[in-house]
Amino acid sequence: MLQMLQHLGLCMRNNVNAYRLIAIMSFLFAVQTASAQGGQALAFDGTNDYVSLPTGLSGSYTKEVWINPASFTGFPNILSGTGTAIFLNAGRLAAGHATGGFTQILDAATLTAGTWVHVAVTYDAGTGTMQLYKNGVLVQTATSVSAYTEPFLEIGRYSGANNFNGSIDEVRLWNTVRTGAEISGSMGCELTGDEPGLIAYYNFNQGVAGGTNTGVTTLNDLKDGCTALNGTLNNFALTGTASNWVTPGPTLSGTCSSSFANITVTGNGNCINYADTSPSTVDFTNFGDFGTLPI
Repeated sequence: MLQMLQHLGLCMRNNVNAYRLIAIMSFLFAVQTASAQGGQALAFDGTNDYVSLPTGLSGSYTKEVWINPASFTGFPNILSGTGTAIFLNAGRLAAGHATGGFTQILDAATLTAGTWVHVAVTYDAGTGTMQLYKNGVLVQTATSVSAYTEPFLEIGRYSGANNFNGSIDEVRLWNTVRTGAEISGSMGCELTGDEPGLIAYYNFNQGVAGGTNTGVTTLNDLKDGCTALNGTLNNFALTGTASNWVTPGPTLSGTCSSSFANITVTGNGNCINYADTSPSTVDFTNFGDFGTLPI
């Protein structure tokens, strides 16, 4: 009887210890899960970080981006290529073209470091008109802005230098001149990816905020279409709170409420691009010719 009681006491002590261990492990898992928050923006170190995009621009366009600058040293670029640029000039928003010289438009006010601000620039190729918006409000207009050639774009630098220091979020590229009402109406929410005129859309909701993200080197394009124009991260540390996926981003109110008609056509598992006029056996838009028809 005594042996049975001793055995029972040992089992109870073991069970108590087991329960304690389970409780501790559950607590640690909950803390780890809570701290492993998904990234909402990308922090640039101002030294050599940048994102290369596999797309350029031609004709009329609109560029949009949320930025949170950490410093204003030099001419930090935000969304630029070789012929077009959005950048900071002594802490003021600027945009322009670098073809046959450089033409820029410049906001009169200086930004505040550590504060999120929405930036947009539009260019009408037909009239040569460029307009600069800050937080959805038109701040500068220029006419007779020169045409441009833009084979590619980069986020966070210009011409291998002029690196941006701070966080960037919600990059949007359009092949249309968006109105002030359109810009202000959608800057505070995420896009659906089906919006007419949208070339590429990056919402930066990737990685683990401040975690180890060395494998997350692709910036996902969320435009709903055949070919994703994914960006490539270059020189980011992808650990810690700088040069990495971070949180928070700007305060956005979910997804924009508008819906748009969209259809994606595939053949033989291959996407058929809009306005594609080249029949191909690969996507089943061409089944070849037959000299003799079977009877």
